[in-house]
Amino acid sequence: MIIVTCRELTEMATDKKEGALGLGQRAGVTLHLSWCRRCRTYLEQMDLAAAAVAALPEEPVNDALESQLVAQFEAARGGPRR
Repeated sequence: MIIVTCRELTEMATDKKEGALGLGQRAGVTLHLSWCRRCRTYLEQMDLAAAAVAALPEEPVNDALESQLVAQFEAARGGPRR
């Protein structure tokens, strides 16, 4: 079994949700969640956010909005990818 810190748990959260953790990792996460209320809350909030996104209607993004979003992403990242 692996001892899991709060930081490690947040890094493994998606893999936990997808069932992609090894046996030792799963045991470590389960033990950690048995005593850490903050991490249980964190995972519950992830579930709520995923459910909220899944409930959104699918709407196509028009070309102008897509270009604007790409430009903002590239600016935040420090420029276009090469």
